[in-house]
Amino acid sequence: MRGSLTLWRTILLPLGMAGLCAVMVIWSGRWGLAEFYTFPIEKLSTKLHDPKVSFEEKESAWQQAVHYNRQALSLHPGNAEYWLQLGQLHYVWSRQIKEDIERSASLLAEAASNYEMAANIRPTWGYTWINLAQVRMVQGRERWGEAVTDLERAMVLAPWEPTVQQNVVRLGFILWSVLEDRLQNDVLNVAVRAMQSSPYPILELVQRYGKREQIQHLVRRHARLRIEFDKYFETISQGADRSVDGRQR
Repeated sequence: MRGSLTLWRTILLPLGMAGLCAVMVIWSGRWGLAEFYTFPIEKLSTKLHDPKVSFEEKESAWQQAVHYNRQALSLHPGNAEYWLQLGQLHYVWSRQIKEDIERSASLLAEAASNYEMAANIRPTWGYTWINLAQVRMVQGRERWGEAVTDLERAMVLAPWEPTVQQNVVRLGFILWSVLEDRLQNDVLNVAVRAMQSSPYPILELVQRYGKREQIQHLVRRHARLRIEFDKYFETISQGADRSVDGRQR
């Protein structure tokens, strides 16, 4: 018995600890290398939105960003953020080349697949679902039913995330005609909640998509929001009046 205990303490336990340390070193090394590959992606991505950058430079930047993202995923395929980022790269480039309908559609399908991978890894992450809803919406009305499902998941899973909230409101207004009454009310409630922290982006969406009448009864319940609401639309009305006066002169 003592011999077995001595063997465990002197040989087996140290070997086990050494093996565990080796695994941790390898894992941390892979994680560090994966992160290293992601460092250039943000800088490359900014080029995709820069009007001063030529199309050829943008395409090269996009290809490099996708390459680095895939390298990171090859090391950590279970990282939901890497899949989300890859989906965003495919989505952004699909909008850059949307005149090429076939290639753009292929990139949208690839983006949806990337977002689905992220959702499988982190099913409670609202950012994934709102991005997936965006892709489904762009893919066409035949996918709007799926977009609505993804939109609802985003509302449930990320009720307090400002970026998700604003995109929920925007997509909710776009998909308004296919939303059930319950979901329309949910979108309006998200809009009111988002207005409490950042009113103007939401008010701009309300104005752009013509939802003033639908939301104003909810806004009236909040004194500060009512003031912001009335001020915003009074400014809009005054601007329209000045425009009409200018044309009449």
